[in-house]
Amino acid sequence: MALVFGPDEFTVGADTNIDAYPAAGADYAYNVGSGSNLTVNAANDRVQRGVAGSFVARLIDAAAPTGNQEVILDGDNINLAEASAIPMTRAATGGTDDLYFTDMNTGIANEVQLYRDDAGTSVLLANGDRGLSGAATRRMRLRAVGSGTAISLETQIDDTRPLTFSDTAANRKTSGPPGLGILDTATFVDNLSVDDLAATGFQARCGTLTVGTGAAGTTYAAVALGFQPKVLILWWTKRNGNVNAAADADVSSGFGVAVTTTDRRAIAWQDDHAATTMATDSYHSDAACVATLTIAGAVDGLADLSSLDVDGFTLVVDDAFATAISVNYLALGGADLTNMATGVFNEPGATGNHTEGALGFTPDFVMFFSTGIGAAAPGAKVHATPMIGAATSSTQRGVTAISSEDAAADSDTYRYSLSSECIAVLEAATGTPDYREDFVSFGSGTFTLNCIERTAGARRVHYLALAGGAYQVGNLLTKTDGTDIAVTGLANRPRAVFFASHCAAEDTANTSVAQAKFSMGAFDSQSAIDPARNRVARCTKHEDASTAADTGDAMRFDAVYANILVTTAAIDALMDIKSVESTGFTCVMDDVETAASFVWYVAFGDEPAAGAAVSAPMRTRQMALTGAGL
Repeated sequence: MALVFGPDEFTVGADTNIDAYPAAGADYAYNVGSGSNLTVNAANDRVQRGVAGSFVARLIDAAAPTGNQEVILDGDNINLAEASAIPMTRAATGGTDDLYFTDMNTGIANEVQLYRDDAGTSVLLANGDRGLSGAATRRMRLRAVGSGTAISLETQIDDTRPLTFSDTAANRKTSGPPGLGILDTATFVDNLSVDDLAATGFQARCGTLTVGTGAAGTTYAAVALGFQPKVLILWWTKRNGNVNAAADADVSSGFGVAVTTTDRRAIAWQDDHAATTMATDSYHSDAACVATLTIAGAVDGLADLSSLDVDGFTLVVDDAFATAISVNYLALGGADLTNMATGVFNEPGATGNHTEGALGFTPDFVMFFSTGIGAAAPGAKVHATPMIGAATSSTQRGVTAISSEDAAADSDTYRYSLSSECIAVLEAATGTPDYREDFVSFGSGTFTLNCIERTAGARRVHYLALAGGAYQVGNLLTKTDGTDIAVTGLANRPRAVFFASHCAAEDTANTSVAQAKFSMGAFDSQSAIDPARNRVARCTKHEDASTAADTGDAMRFDAVYANILVTTAAIDALMDIKSVESTGFTCVMDDVETAASFVWYVAFGDEPAAGAAVSAPMRTRQMALTGAGL
């Protein structure tokens, strides 16, 4: 990951042909066109078309990568068929019309289009509806990864869901530089940048994979990650789609992890919308990494890890899903990530310290998840009582839990989240936390927890343990205004951050509040050009004290945190990632809160250099002023 070219702002004193720009030595050469077909315009400082037609030019600057690459530019789009600026990759160095490109055609339903040009013949590889319409200047991104039997492609327009394709055709483009072009009409290109996607010590990529309704054995692949993942963190609802959406609906949500085809786990829970007698259930599995439930609590669909691929991963259906679902993922890898494993343990028989794990390594980070089921996986129970927590030390931990009581006449729902525990399971009828753990320390192949509170349930808690890299658990507050939310003091530049929240103020220990909400999101900073662009978020809700169950969810491709109204599921607040710094990151509210909410996060980064100081993450200034400590 390195910015190797740009941003090229195309600043000139006089109109200049693209193949003579800049004057000190041309950075571009035509693949389609010549002379003044594409000119750098002095009045507007951008690339424009000189005559009618479609023209493309490749980078010939020495820094231009010919292997893995990502190009980002600002491109004008006119609401006409095939009238768009285009980013391109893998252009033929001999100047022929052989390359990949993305264009916009807002005159049709599937307006984002990914093409391969074969000696001037354009082949449509993939297209998709992203809800874009009208003429506008848009941020356009195209990446190409791989040089062997499959070339993985990913394109994105503005903040929409990326479109991906794996090209295995004989005419696939295995090498060549990136570039730019203009199709058919008076559009323009500005601010071109190129990333060589060079490997970092710790690598991460977040995104969304649709798992369809195919029969058992059907596979679904995520591509164009740019590295082979070693760990998958997954979360989902039953909602599927390519655009931001939120609505009241039956909720079947879940969280899963996978490190090998035989080492993976998942939890799932469901709430039946509009039921006059509440119908809620939970499930867990150690034989799948994705699961959904019917409103009766039966398994609706199961997906397992089929493979961790050279530049992605593949899931395989074990039990067919009744409807397609969009699964959010955070894929982790890189040389610094050395060890990973999942496991499970039971709620201890007494309070106090207890040691868990039989790992072959000393972990640096552990993530916990449970639905409060005591029986061995796979299995289910009534009541929805999921929790997710994480810890890196006795001072860096966080947990979020919700509950929704089954068979209640009126809905009975609660939420709980704080920074001084790593495990919390709520009792369904009252919402009171009745199993709580704090983190003590890591040991050789183990971790030690302090059981603060327990019952006789012996409930099972699943975990993901990782070693190698830098992991820091911290927290922040969302805001009621649009000022920056700055997180500083991390060990290094985060490669990814995972966020979790119950969309409310941090709770007092052992005291939950009404209304079940659960937000999960993430971003990765693998793009050196635009590290804040790749992010996803989900939020679910179940209104408390409603005579008919009022449940719903939201799916976002432009935020890392979402808060929805308990009454309608309409968006109440959104937090986005604004920038990524060398020792932190900055968030901002795209839709401000009515009251600030507590959000805990896990930051993933490169292994610190030998002898480098690693500080605890600092909370934002607004939190320091409240006197709340980590």
